[in-house]
Amino acid sequence: MSDLAVIGTYSVFIASYIVFALGKFPGMKIDRPGAAIIGAVLMFTTGAVRADNSLHLIHFGTVVLLFSMMLVVAHLHLAGFFDWVTELVVTRLEPHHLLFPLWSSSADCFPRFSSTTSSAWSWFRLC
Repeated sequence: MSDLAVIGTYSVFIASYIVFALGKFPGMKIDRPGAAIIGAVLMFTTGAVRADNSLHLIHFGTVVLLFSMMLVVAHLHLAGFFDWVTELVVTRLEPHHLLFPLWSSSADCFPRFSSTTSSAWSWFRLC
């Protein structure tokens, strides 16, 4: 790869991660899925990824897991589960009962989101 292609590859990578971190590209209406698709196409055009090697770079187990989770959450949403839990929490608990659980769960979860060395297993043990 030429130096220009390497610079282009790093630029695409950094721009994609900026969109992933911020939720949208500053000044444009490009959100995370759009940035992922545009970034993938630009990685092909810069030569960082070859077409014959592209299928080996996709971890299909992760894609299936994410799709399954989205499917379960969509069904729970349609069934009204999240509304029911919200109503249950709001109607039955007083604000002073929520202080300690909120404080302890945020104190437990914050290091998991901020640490770069946390293992993948710790993400499944959130709160």
